[in-house]
Amino acid sequence: MGCPGEACTAECECRAAAACPSTGVSAVHVPAESVPAAPPEEPVSAQEPQGELPQIGLVGSGNVGKSAMVYKLVRGGQLQEHKPTHYEVCTHQLKVDGKDVKVKIGDAGGDATNSEAMNKNILESNGFIFVYDITKKDTFDELQKIRLHVVQLRKTQGDFPVVIVGNKSDLNAQRVVQTKQGQALARSLKCPFFETSAMTGENINQAFQAVYSEIQNKASGGAKKGAKKGCCAVL
Repeated sequence: MGCPGEACTAECECRAAAACPSTGVSAVHVPAESVPAAPPEEPVSAQEPQGELPQIGLVGSGNVGKSAMVYKLVRGGQLQEHKPTHYEVCTHQLKVDGKDVKVKIGDAGGDATNSEAMNKNILESNGFIFVYDITKKDTFDELQKIRLHVVQLRKTQGDFPVVIVGNKSDLNAQRVVQTKQGQALARSLKCPFFETSAMTGENINQAFQAVYSEIQNKASGGAKKGAKKGCCAVL
């Protein structure tokens, strides 16, 4: 039992038959054995085992809008203040082919090929969105270097689920990377391509849905191994 007076702020044991020093009110003595034990707290468990969720990793040069894309997808708003991202993972429910699916999304900032946070994101992800900024040619050129880094880090032959994204399509007047250049890169990698805008939301959902489908196709193994991978450009 607590002190009978709400004004009691003293650290007193109110089970004892003594007056509370703050209120002067005597407390009722309750034998300890008569007080029912509180039920043990149940351990808090995640809704789904996190290890079983596929992770989508956003990879690209700094300031191409990776965090803004995640913010738009998860919260539906615009990221007003940019803070350098170290390594963050969130869960989100996508709707793919009419079904609700839960995924993890990994976002890391810094130099994509020389960052402990980015390397962790690369190693923990099942599929990737390679992001460049259509207003900065160097971020597009960097993608080939980034892809090579992913191949070397994961010790693969380059056969991993990936989607190419040219972000900031709302800044078309400042464009320096043409759509056909992004399409050509995607064709060479046999993967989907989108131009997106974290400002307007254009193709944000579609890009994440596409990489999820790529992950599922990869996981299905030989059943779809012979199928031709499509290259789409949704503008």
